Amino acid sequence: MICCCNGNQQEYYDVIAKCDAIGNSTAFIEFMLHCLLDAMSRIEEEPEEVPNKVPNKIPNKVRHAVLEKLKKQHPLMSDSAWSVLALLHDNPLMTANEIGYALGISGRMARKHIASLKDAGIIERKGSNKSGMWVINK
Repeated sequence: MICCCNGNQQEYYDVIAKCDAIGNSTAFIEFMLHCLLDAMSRIEEEPEEVPNKVPNKIPNKVRHAVLEKLKKQHPLMSDSAWSVLALLHDNPLMTANEIGYALGISGRMARKHIASLKDAGIIERKGSNKSGMWVINK
């Protein structure tokens, strides 16, 4: 079934007419649920258009030393979580979606890595969710 959200408005009008004729809106509800499912599927397939705020620079010695020290203290932390931490070290204002975009993972997966870093006490959030920043506990 092609949804109106894909540019086929005629099918939308046909379903409305059918429901009006039989006096039951079940077909319209099913049609709209299918359109929503189709739209969500397309959103999952398309990468988010988030500007990359990660500076293009070579990691400095201080950052490297801090990350190595933390890796020794938390040997069970995943490599992806360390990549998230490296990004937050360079730009503590990054959002989970921006981190995900920079690493080629979903925003949800980035939030999972952030949560593991928070649970381990490696990072904490200062300020509000919207205008706050991440702080690395050294």
